[in-house]
Amino acid sequence: MTIRHFALPPVLVVVVTVSACAASAAEAETPPFSGSVTTMHSGVFNGERVEYTAILDDTIVTNDAGEAAARLFATSYIRRNVDGAGSRPVIFIWSGGPSASSQTLHMAGFGPRRLVVPADVTAPIGPPYETEHNEHTLLDVADLVFVDPANTGFSRILPAGKEAQLYSADGDAASIAQFMRTWLAKRDRGDSPAYVLGSSYGSIRAALVAGLFADSSNPLEGAILFSQGVNLVETTQRSNNVMGYATNLSQLAAIAWYHGRSGMQDRPVGEVIDEAEAFAMGDYLTALAQGRFLPDSEKRAIASTLAKMTGIGADAWLACDLVMKKTQFRRELLADRGLVVGATDARYTAPADSETGPASPTRGVDEVQLEHMRQFLGVTLPKEEYRGFAPGTGNRWDYGGTSTIDGSELAPDTVRSVFADFDYPGAIGPAFEANGDFRIMIATGIYDLLTTVGPARLLASHPGYPGDRVVLREYAGGHAFYSNPEEFERLADDIRRFIARR
Repeated sequence: MTIRHFALPPVLVVVVTVSACAASAAEAETPPFSGSVTTMHSGVFNGERVEYTAILDDTIVTNDAGEAAARLFATSYIRRNVDGAGSRPVIFIWSGGPSASSQTLHMAGFGPRRLVVPADVTAPIGPPYETEHNEHTLLDVADLVFVDPANTGFSRILPAGKEAQLYSADGDAASIAQFMRTWLAKRDRGDSPAYVLGSSYGSIRAALVAGLFADSSNPLEGAILFSQGVNLVETTQRSNNVMGYATNLSQLAAIAWYHGRSGMQDRPVGEVIDEAEAFAMGDYLTALAQGRFLPDSEKRAIASTLAKMTGIGADAWLACDLVMKKTQFRRELLADRGLVVGATDARYTAPADSETGPASPTRGVDEVQLEHMRQFLGVTLPKEEYRGFAPGTGNRWDYGGTSTIDGSELAPDTVRSVFADFDYPGAIGPAFEANGDFRIMIATGIYDLLTTVGPARLLASHPGYPGDRVVLREYAGGHAFYSNPEEFERLADDIRRFIARR
């Protein structure tokens, strides 16, 4: 495949309103600047010439006492000179983490410029990294707002804000919902159909935000869940949770097929996934539930089928009692070639003793984000001012839930019981009830070993969701499947149809 490289489009007008803050080491949480940066652009998207404004600006979110708790930044792309601008759809977009900046979806997904990712997964991945005009972004049908949560990007927690609150599922979602309401009100966009698009942990944020908007006068129109973790328990393969192993089996089968190790190599990968899913949720799940009471003959028959589907021998499956973690599968699949497959995108491989591991197709987003800020938005702050991740969230994030039999809420800094209930799927229920047109789109990369097809299909079958308002899609790619240049046009068209309700 030939990849075309485009020069940066000219910036027509630049309007900057910035108050710089030279933060010292003792003022590490001081926001890098306040105010806004506005530039004017045009481009052809989906075959249509679009004049649009790019705005990087900040919004203050407050705590319950009305005090400024955080300064949140977002990059907005808003179409100009269009009929019905006040009712034009708006998509609020964020990444995962649990608290990462929006840069991956911005620069490898839906921004007007896009990271060049080789379609050939064996090709070297930068540096140098390049971007190109993103002809398939969604600016022809919707305005796009890339949101950086507290302490990511240029966003910062302010003195009156509490890290324990903003580093929690509920507090984080509340801050983003408040940001969205302010953004819409400030631009007189209260009549605009509003959508949220979140990837990975961002799908959990999207679910919670959708629930929060259910109580508003203008509930959301839809939620788009990429690489979803909303049903986190089934996705993460927790010990002795047999459902978590059954739901992930179809992903192992797809990856084995990709690397030529499947016993169903003559079938399309979609059929391989479907057959593995049917087996996983039938005979395999039943076998796992029986545990040590499973007759030996049946155990061997199950192991034989697993070997056919996953390319890993029956003896290996028997040795681990039919339960193989995704981490073990990564090491086992190509062990005879001395290779390990990637966790976030199993199309990529690396020597088993590699210190860096398999490549990531989005490895260059840090560098191209900085260049985009400079050349496209006119922001020349030092690179270290823009944070890819909020510091400390890896071990201090509170995933919420309840610890009480009656389901009552606890304070964000309360230590949760081992029986805590993280009912993120249930958070979406009120959104369906609040808006009879509300829909969700669930999109998954079939070669991702973190968030997989099986749990996504399980979420789509949730008994509390109206079946005719759930759209399920699967794409060739990994955790950031949207970065795959061979799939992005189809993905973008699927989202256009989702917004247009076709």
